[in-house]
Amino acid sequence: MISMDPVHLHLMLCHVPVVGQAIAFAGLVVAFFKKDASFRRWALGLSFATALTALPATWSGEGSEDRAASLTGVSMDAMEAHEEAAETALAVTLGAGGAAALALILIRTREKAARIAVAVAAAASLVALGYLAKASNLGGGIRHPEVRSAPGPQ
Repeated sequence: MISMDPVHLHLMLCHVPVVGQAIAFAGLVVAFFKKDASFRRWALGLSFATALTALPATWSGEGSEDRAASLTGVSMDAMEAHEEAAETALAVTLGAGGAAALALILIRTREKAARIAVAVAAAASLVALGYLAKASNLGGGIRHPEVRSAPGPQ
């Protein structure tokens, strides 16, 4: 049987919004150019669903903080930076999911607005992806000194 502690759970869940949002963004870009209504709905639905996955990723991070703090090699400064970035990423990602949900509603009632709605959802998805990537990178620095001390441009 696999033992699942809060840190393990968080490490499993935190990748889902990042990878999902990257796939959703690519799908939304294709959906912008493609005139296939079902593909548009799929891409928008994926963006919305992926945004929702940021909730358990964030909640599991809260639960793993005390356990992670007791591990050797953990940077509390990196953990705090990651937590702040994750809170912002959550808000932005939920906003992107909201844009996708609104676009899903809008394209059902106003097909002419579908391209604009998909473009807005794609832009929101890209912004969310940037914030998620930043939070993920900072999360890697919590226990990986090679990430924290990456040399700058020479």
